[in-house]
Amino acid sequence: MVEPTRIPWRKLEREVRKYEWSERFKNASVMVFAQLMRGEGWGRKMARLKLLEHPQTEASLQEADVHYMAPALGKRVIRGTAYEQRLSPIFRVAPFAVVHGRDPDKVLALSTRLRAMYPKAMFLAARFDDIIIDQAALVELEKGPKTAGLFAELVQTISARPAIVDLLDQSVGQLRTLLDQSNQSIATRLQQMESEKAPDSQPSE
Repeated sequence: MVEPTRIPWRKLEREVRKYEWSERFKNASVMVFAQLMRGEGWGRKMARLKLLEHPQTEASLQEADVHYMAPALGKRVIRGTAYEQRLSPIFRVAPFAVVHGRDPDKVLALSTRLRAMYPKAMFLAARFDDIIIDQAALVELEKGPKTAGLFAELVQTISARPAIVDLLDQSVGQLRTLLDQSNQSIATRLQQMESEKAPDSQPSE
C-alpha cells in the first residue's frame, strides 16, 4: 500500500493564503496599500471588524474589504504580474493593511477609516486596475506627457478620485498643483492638435 504524500501544514497554509490573495488581486479593481508600523496591533484590535461597515454581506465585501498582509506573501502574490516591478519595492519588512474592492469610493472611504485607526501607517501605493499610483508615478508626472496615453490616463485616474491625494503620503499642495499643470498641458496639446487639423478640414474653394 502506497503511503499518501503528506504536505506540511505550514506549507499548505502558505499556499492557501497565496491563493486567497491572488483572487483578491484578480477581483479588485482598486487597492490601497498601507504599511503598518511596529507595535501597532491588528489582530488584537479586531481591526477588520471595526473598520468594516455593518451589516456585512458578500456583495458589500466585494465592494470594499480590508485584510492584513505579510510582506513576504505580498512579494509571492505579485510575482509574474503586470505590476510586480512597481509594487515589489514596497513589500520589505513591515506588514500591510490592504484595502481592496470594486467600488472606488467605498475603498477610499474604508482607507480613510483605516488612517484614522492607524495614524502612523504609511500609505505607499494605490492600484486602479493596471495603473499604479506611487512615488514613481509622481516622478513620471513631473517629466511631462512623454508617453501621452499613459500620462493622460494617470492624470485622469488621480483627478477622478481626489481623495487619493489625501491618503498617499505626499505633499498634498504640491501634488494638486502638479495635477492642475498636467491637465492644463494635456488640454493645450489637444488644442494644438485640433488647430493643426483645421486647415485640412476646410473645404477647397
